[in-house]
Amino acid sequence: MTGLLAYPVALLAALPTTLCVLGLWVLHSRVVDGNSVDSVFLSFVFLFVTLIFCVSIVANLAAVAIGQVASLAAPRLGGWATIGAAGVLVCALCAWTQRGSGRLFAGPAPVSALPVALFALADMMILAGGLSLLPHPLTF
Repeated sequence: MTGLLAYPVALLAALPTTLCVLGLWVLHSRVVDGNSVDSVFLSFVFLFVTLIFCVSIVANLAAVAIGQVASLAAPRLGGWATIGAAGVLVCALCAWTQRGSGRLFAGPAPVSALPVALFALADMMILAGGLSLLPHPLTF
């Protein structure tokens, strides 16, 4: 039953991840790029909130499935596999969405590697925190 409860947790983890990543990206834009907060906040909200939310949902659900399959082979590695897969999938999905799927849309990435790494880290931490609240949490 705990395995089935991990999927709603993965879905629900996408909302705080989206809000956290939005804040991190605005902070990154302010500190690293020197942009004013009011000049980037609305553009980030309209451009990236849906992208962050969808990437987080897909990465979390796929990571839970990967973690459950990994726990069949090695039960102690299930939790680590879930969280690691979430981070890798976030990076891979961000790269895929930024680059496009063919030569027609290939071009420079609108978001640099550091914000994507912050996204992956935030997603991994929030997912791990949510999964640790389950009655029989995955082994970490």
